[in-house]
Amino acid sequence: MRASLSNLPGTLREMYASTLERVSPEDEPFVYEALFWLSFAKRPLTLRGLNEVVVLDETCTTLDGDMMLVPRDILLQICQGLISVDQAGHVNLAHSSVKEFLTSEWIRSSRVKRFALDATTADATIMRKCLTYLCLDNFKHGYHEFKRQTKVRSFLYYAAYFWPIHGTHCEFGPPERALVNRFFATKSLPRRGNFGVWIEALIPGVKPSIIETTEPLYYAASFGMASVVKAILASDPSVDINAPGGRTGATPLFAACWRRNHEVAEFLLKAGADPRKIDPGTGISVLGMARLGNYLDIRDLLVRCNVDLKA
Repeated sequence: MRASLSNLPGTLREMYASTLERVSPEDEPFVYEALFWLSFAKRPLTLRGLNEVVVLDETCTTLDGDMMLVPRDILLQICQGLISVDQAGHVNLAHSSVKEFLTSEWIRSSRVKRFALDATTADATIMRKCLTYLCLDNFKHGYHEFKRQTKVRSFLYYAAYFWPIHGTHCEFGPPERALVNRFFATKSLPRRGNFGVWIEALIPGVKPSIIETTEPLYYAASFGMASVVKAILASDPSVDINAPGGRTGATPLFAACWRRNHEVAEFLLKAGADPRKIDPGTGISVLGMARLGNYLDIRDLLVRCNVDLKA
């Protein structure tokens, strides 16, 4: 199937090219964004959520009704049949060959090359768009806002949950680091601001006390975001690398080891994280974890980092 899709018949390529040529110039940015998100998103989007993200650019500070496309199903019309909505309400590309066409070498030199998609930069682009969304003033009022905001902002869950996942698949340059720092800086706002809404999305029913006491380093380590962990420690040398966080009060190192985020764990160990700190939830430390039969990979990690296993 993949071999067939990589060699699309000329008639099919021409059909897609002719379809895209029918898109009006004023609609092209929205069609491009819709096709991009449906090609690279990690989970299906609703039409309402897709409508939000196609109108958002990285300079936006707020999102309101005046910015939305109307009517709500207008994307289905302007995308000329290249997208559709299933019975569950999720938007999809009309066929898998649409993505193959948009990412093909052929389109890059065709008459519709303005619609060409680059898979190598997709994760970085999506991560930046998700963080831009989470930094909106709509979410600056902090925790207790998540349920209310999701009633009017359908893209919120995707942005909250998937920006770290896209972040683990891309390189972090100055723009990405600046955006991450900007987002984490919102923790100084009342009720932890945008950062608080993010934590509330990640951990449904989380207690405010946990949101107030958990630092970004813990979540970056838990998600395996090596680039973010490095950026946090580089930008704030005074950060407590062993600060407890999450529901059980685990250290960032314990969270990274528990989730087998080896690269993050190794970096934390070399930066001075203490493997002897006891995790209140399990009653063991990272050293204790390494002695368990199903955590031999953690034992090997500690040996590589010159940790005394008998400590």
